[in-house]
Amino acid sequence: MYGVLGIISANYSSDDFGDLTSQRPAASLPFGGRYRLLDFPLTNLVSSEITTVGLITPFYYRSIMDHVGNGHPWGLAKRRGGLFVMPGTVYGDRENSCRFVLKELIRNRRLIDRSSADYVLLCDASKVMRINYDAFCRAHAASVSKATFLYTKEGHRFLDCFIIDKDYLISLLSAYKDSDGMDLTEILKIESKTVPMGEFEYDGYVGIVDDLKDYVRVNMDLLKPEIRSELLTGLKTKVQDAPPALYRESAQVCDSIISSGCIVKGEVDSSIVARNVVIEEGAVVKNSIIMQRCVIGKNAHIENAILDKYVTVSSDVIIKGSEALPLVVEKDSKL
Repeated sequence: MYGVLGIISANYSSDDFGDLTSQRPAASLPFGGRYRLLDFPLTNLVSSEITTVGLITPFYYRSIMDHVGNGHPWGLAKRRGGLFVMPGTVYGDRENSCRFVLKELIRNRRLIDRSSADYVLLCDASKVMRINYDAFCRAHAASVSKATFLYTKEGHRFLDCFIIDKDYLISLLSAYKDSDGMDLTEILKIESKTVPMGEFEYDGYVGIVDDLKDYVRVNMDLLKPEIRSELLTGLKTKVQDAPPALYRESAQVCDSIISSGCIVKGEVDSSIVARNVVIEEGAVVKNSIIMQRCVIGKNAHIENAILDKYVTVSSDVIIKGSEALPLVVEKDSKL
C-alpha cells in the first residue's frame, strides 16, 4: 500500500474571463447552475480515497472559503488529514500556462514535509471531468518514473495534473529555491532529460475552461444528457437548501437546466439557470447562463449572455450578445 497527498492549485486567474473573474478566482466560477469549478478536483480526489488535500488559495480567497468551508461536503472535515487551506502568493498568476509556481509550494512545503504519503498528486481546477485517480496512481507506483503526467486521449493535451514521488518533490523544492518563479512543470521538463518521467492517458469527457468561450461551451455541454450524467452523478458541492423550481402556467422551458428555488413564468431555451432566479411573464432567456438570485423582468429578452449573481433586469430590457462573444453582465448590476 502507498499513500497520496493531494494538492489543488487555485491561485491563478485570467483576464480572458472578463468581469466574471474581477471579484473571484477562476477556480470558484459557478458551473452548471449549482456547482463551482473547484467541486471537480475536490470530488475526484476524495472519490479516489485521497483524503488529505491541500488547497492553495489566492489572496482574494473569500469566495473560495465561503464555498469550501472546512471541507465537510466532500468528507474532508477530519481530525487526521482532511482539508488544508494554504495561502498563495499575493498576486498569484494570470498566465494560463502557469499553475504550479514553485514559490507557492515552497511557502506551503510544511504540509508536504510532514505528510506520510509516498506520492503527491497535483492538479488545478480548470478541468471539468470526473476521474478516479486510482489507476493513475497505481500506474505511477508500479513504474520507475519520478513523475507521471495526465494527458487526454484525443489531442494528447496535458491536463495540468501529475503525480510525483514525494521525496523527489522535496529535493526539487530545495534545489530550485533560487528559481522559485518557475512553474514546477517547467522544472520537470528540464529534469526529464536525465530523470525518467511517465504519461497516463485519460479517455473520459474533459472540458478545459481557460477563457470565456470555454466557460460557455463547457456549461452548455451539460445540456447533452450523456455528458450531464457523466459529470454530475456523485459530484459533491456545498449544500444550499431550496424548494423545487416553480413553473407557472405561462412558463415554456426547452432543453435547459433550471435549478431549485427558481420561479419561471417566461420562456427559457437552451440555457442554464442557477438557484433562486425569477423569470417574469413574457421574458425570454435563450442560449444564456443566469447565475444565482437574478431577477428578469416582464418581457425582457436575454440572449447569448451571462448574468452574474444578483443581477436585476427591468421589464422590456434587451440584453443580447453573440455566440462568438457572449455578453457578460457584472454581479449586482441593475439594468
